[in-house]
Amino acid sequence: MLTKERICYLMPYSNIEDRKKVILEFIIDEYLKSSLPVGSRTVSKNSKLGVSAATIRNEMSDLEELGLLEKAHTSSGRIPSKLAYKYYVDNILGLFNKQKSNVESTSLTVRNENPSIKGESALNLACDILSETTKSVIVSSLERFYQPRIKKIEVLNISKDTYVIVSILDNLEVSSKVFTLKFDINESELKKMNFLINRILDLGYSYKKDLIELQELNGLEINKDMIQSFLYLIKSEYDRLSKIKTKITGLTNILDMPEYENLEDIKSFLNFVDNRENIKRILDRELSSHINAFIGEEIGFKELKDNSLIVTELILDNSYKIKIGVLSPLRSDYKKIISSLYNISWKLVGL
Repeated sequence: MLTKERICYLMPYSNIEDRKKVILEFIIDEYLKSSLPVGSRTVSKNSKLGVSAATIRNEMSDLEELGLLEKAHTSSGRIPSKLAYKYYVDNILGLFNKQKSNVESTSLTVRNENPSIKGESALNLACDILSETTKSVIVSSLERFYQPRIKKIEVLNISKDTYVIVSILDNLEVSSKVFTLKFDINESELKKMNFLINRILDLGYSYKKDLIELQELNGLEINKDMIQSFLYLIKSEYDRLSKIKTKITGLTNILDMPEYENLEDIKSFLNFVDNRENIKRILDRELSSHINAFIGEEIGFKELKDNSLIVTELILDNSYKIKIGVLSPLRSDYKKIISSLYNISWKLVGL
């Protein structure tokens, strides 16, 4: 049996009468700004409809019947439903898809001024900018089209027992990993280590060759356990490069959101996004256009039923498939979020 709300889901937004659309969009805009229920007198005074408050009340009742408005518990005002947000966001996306948004923002420069930034570094910078611009939580994933080859390795000692492995990949991307060792390595041994590791790379080391044989080949004597530890770390880093990488940026932004004033709500949200598999599942969806919006239950997780997800998918450097999603409460500045996501995506692909 079709409920009124279900009928409204099936009904195109364009079929709603123009006056109802104006009232609905006014109420949504007002609620997004103030977080307060909107009454008929507010609509009558501030909109340009030129009709009485009584007429507007009737229209608001119709919109409530259609499942687009909900009555607030503490007043006679109305607030948007999840369905209203869906219509609202889809309408904004439709306008952006037609206009291709000419909005420019110098704060969204990623690679126009930094063309050498590649791959994961470019994505991380974009997410940092997007988080700061939208004041939202940004979730992202990066998947490589092919397994890169490590072209050169440099092991550096940065403090006692602490080292960093810097890997230069065949696509000139640079990766680094900090780690600690329980045994000391003097400067001479570290030089031998770097020479041997890069020699192994030149020979096409498969992580199965006999290390003693390789040491004899190069005339070096290095502790076998020590080099095995380094090679294990390099292999772990190499394996990591082949996996879909996920990241959360701007998590502290939720502390400034009125929707997360309750400590239990904060804990529930943090516990959910702390699981990287959940981030993969959030972003693992087919997109029908450059930017897609998912409202409430559309996201697919009960923990995010009061949130929205605005997401885009891009091909970066002809080497990576990336997805970037803006995760925010239902009451969000969707115009800014969508505009920022459009701009940041264009900057990333260099358009």
